[in-house]
Amino acid sequence: MERALRNKEEGLKELENGLITFRERVYIPIHAKLREDIIRKNHDSTFAGHPGHYKTAELITHNYWWPRVQHNVREYVNGCETCQRVKTHRTSPAAPLHPHEAPSRPWEIITLDLLRPLPMSNGYNAILVIVDRLTKYVKFEATHVELTTEGFAKTL
Repeated sequence: MERALRNKEEGLKELENGLITFRERVYIPIHAKLREDIIRKNHDSTFAGHPGHYKTAELITHNYWWPRVQHNVREYVNGCETCQRVKTHRTSPAAPLHPHEAPSRPWEIITLDLLRPLPMSNGYNAILVIVDRLTKYVKFEATHVELTTEGFAKTL
């Protein structure tokens, strides 16, 4: 900062009272506690109401400036316990799970799937897939798309 003042960089001024301004905003020196206090004042106060990092940075940069102010604000807001607790979730909640009962013996509960339509092969154009839920044993049966309950009973 001293070098920037010596070079009279654009937007940088040193006032009589020792303050340094950059583009009409007070420059905050490298002092972690001071910077954190400024962020806390603009983020945690009842008037600010825990805005997100964009709004907090906007509030701070109205009056203050230091290098990487956006980064410091983002780190503070991401670590704010109150913000994390009350943050709105933008995704819809997952539906509650209602798992099926586990079968107690093989072939007690099965799942069925009919893969169709397939090209004709040996007079069949579909495959019936039967899976035992307990053992995960799979049985494939060649069949027709027009499978009836009678045909299904014969397949089993």
